Amino acid sequence: MNDLPIDEKTLREELTKLREFLAQPNSYADDDFANKSRRAAELENLLAKIDELAKLSRNLADDEAIVKNSAKDPENSNDENNENDELAELAKSEIPELTAKIAKLRETKSVKFTACHPGLVSGSSKK
Repeated sequence: MNDLPIDEKTLREELTKLREFLAQPNSYADDDFANKSRRAAELENLLAKIDELAKLSRNLADDEAIVKNSAKDPENSNDENNENDELAELAKSEIPELTAKIAKLRETKSVKFTACHPGLVSGSSKK
């Protein structure tokens, strides 16, 4: 998700702080409890999408490398060539699906919206 203006490290740090706050026994008494709880849920959703996008991007890169390197090596046995060809065909068939999933994740409005609205980590009350 490097092409979107999202600072993943900052978001993960914010989520950690929110989780620490929410884990405290008296956190429910804080005026911002509901807002902080909601923000934690938003961040969990956003970071799950970021993680999914990273995984899909790695899978796409792997599949593209397999397809690129699928040229037959005359020194390999026929069985090995068949296995390589099957793997390359499988990788090739996955590329359009992975590309579509990546595009859909990148276009998800909630990803862009949440990334643009900093959370309520500070101790100040906001409503």
